Amino acid sequence: MGGLALAHRLDLPVLPDPCRARPARCPARPPRRWLPERPAGTVTAAPGPSPLTETEVAHRRATAALAAGRDDLKQLHELWATYNVRYYGGAMAPPYILLDEPSVPRRYGQFAARGGLGGRGQIMIRPSLLAGTHPHLRDADETTRRRFVADVLLHESIHQWQHEVAGRTDRGYHGHGPAFRDRANEIGAALGLPPVRTAKRRGPDADLPSCAQWPHCVRPVDHYAGSYVPASGDTDLIAQIIETTTHAAALWEQLGPHDLDDLDVNTACEISAVLARHAVATGGFTHVLKRQRNPGKTRPRSSGDPLNTTSRTSR
Repeated sequence: MGGLALAHRLDLPVLPDPCRARPARCPARPPRRWLPERPAGTVTAAPGPSPLTETEVAHRRATAALAAGRDDLKQLHELWATYNVRYYGGAMAPPYILLDEPSVPRRYGQFAARGGLGGRGQIMIRPSLLAGTHPHLRDADETTRRRFVADVLLHESIHQWQHEVAGRTDRGYHGHGPAFRDRANEIGAALGLPPVRTAKRRGPDADLPSCAQWPHCVRPVDHYAGSYVPASGDTDLIAQIIETTTHAAALWEQLGPHDLDDLDVNTACEISAVLARHAVATGGFTHVLKRQRNPGKTRPRSSGDPLNTTSRTSR
């Protein structure tokens, strides 16, 4: 006789059969509540910067004073002080400025929120840029090298402003987001430079150069006296045309009023080869001249990021 029938005959309570018992159902999930989408153009409030202590400011000022013993560091600190007054209203304290190798080989400089000396706010400049041994500065004289390094320092000063004044470090853009872009465009307008976009190529300004290479990517071709020859893809206009433009211009000047039919075979082949390389790299002389007249409409090939100089703690 089955256990269930026996229990009924003996008037015993019927226990649930463990073999047939069903597991209890999980409670129903609450319905998802979708957050309303923020309208385009709205900016999320960012936490303000952590203010520097009096000790930190005093130590940084003392370090800047010690730099007067070296001409190169002294000039960098004087240049930074000019930037601070002209573009930031004197809102920043002097940073630690070091001539040292950034953590990434392709970078020209780097800002670190916490420096190697233990203090906050350190700017590193690659020494080979001033020494003239960097491969991207070919045959550059001292004046040209200092002009190039001055632009690197200007780039880094914006990162310092992001961390110590604005409190908007653009972490989702590796330091080169809306805050950096807007400040770069504001300074660039004062310098007569065309606008740039954020490090992410999207939206209505996708065809603009990236602010990650600012201001080098929007400087006129002759600003560095033809000595700036970075690896292909590091910048938009200069990396593509500077070498072949200089060579082609020299050949055409040598050609003068002569007709092509009067050229010897070797010279004609040389000119043809240069023009062919130039056309492949830039899409033709007409396109290049148009881009030189309006460099803000260039479209960079940002495979490299030599000026991506965000804080080490934010990457």
